[in-house]
Amino acid sequence: MFFEALESFAKAVELKPDFRPYHMRSLACLTALGRYSDAIRLVTNCLESDTPSSDLYTLRARLHHQFHQ
Repeated sequence: MFFEALESFAKAVELKPDFRPYHMRSLACLTALGRYSDAIRLVTNCLESDTPSSDLYTLRARLHHQFHQ
C-alpha cells in the first residue's frame, strides 16, 4: 500500500515539483516503509531548495535518530 502511494506521489512531484504537500506525503510513505535514509535525503533536499523551517529540521533530526537505532 505505501509503495504504491509512494509511486503516485513521485509522479505527482514530477508534475508539480513546488507543491510541498506531495513531498511531505512521499516522506510519510518512505518512513512507513522504513526507508529512513531516503526520507532523510528528501528532507535535506526540501531544506536546500525550499524556505527552511524548524519543522523540517526537527523532522530530519527525528529521522536520524530513528535511522541510527
